[in-house]
Amino acid sequence: MTDEFFTINFDEPSGDIVRPNLHIAHPAIEDIYARYGLATSKSGFFRIVDPEEWQEHYMPWFRLMRDEGDGEIFEGPELYPFMITAFGSAYIFANLEDEDLVGHVDITNDFNVMGSARSLFKRNLGDPIFYEYNLYGGLYEDLSPVDPPLAPDECFGFFPPLSMGGEASMENVRRVKLREHLDFLAQAAGLPTE
Repeated sequence: MTDEFFTINFDEPSGDIVRPNLHIAHPAIEDIYARYGLATSKSGFFRIVDPEEWQEHYMPWFRLMRDEGDGEIFEGPELYPFMITAFGSAYIFANLEDEDLVGHVDITNDFNVMGSARSLFKRNLGDPIFYEYNLYGGLYEDLSPVDPPLAPDECFGFFPPLSMGGEASMENVRRVKLREHLDFLAQAAGLPTE
């Protein structure tokens, strides 16, 4: 189910694969790490990240996540990011046995969605309109080639932030430190921090 997206966007590693230390219970996500490890897409737009390294920084958004099927409220600790975009939004998974839940968190406007892995990879990541307008892929292509490439601890942010009335335009894009940007956006939106 993940093959098409990753084959198009990522090169197969030619050397040793660097994998996270976390035991990954989710089969589709485990397969991604086994095949690609921690990697950056060909365009630099997507990055497969270490889930433990980034979990705490996305926790304010994880505390808002819900399983739409039965209304169960996720407390956050079982949710982890596995891939982030150049604008800092995260693709996440529930690291629970026999669980297929994955999701997307848009940090620019606090939008989140959870569903099955098949749905995420087919309808969200495979949708060119979602990429261009919801993930700001069109803006990223206007910025490309990004020189120097974004460092692992960097992303692009909008200033003023979209959640505070800013616009998703080239004039408002800034290169920022990802951890600090996540903290700023969570505080500005009044997201729960504990």
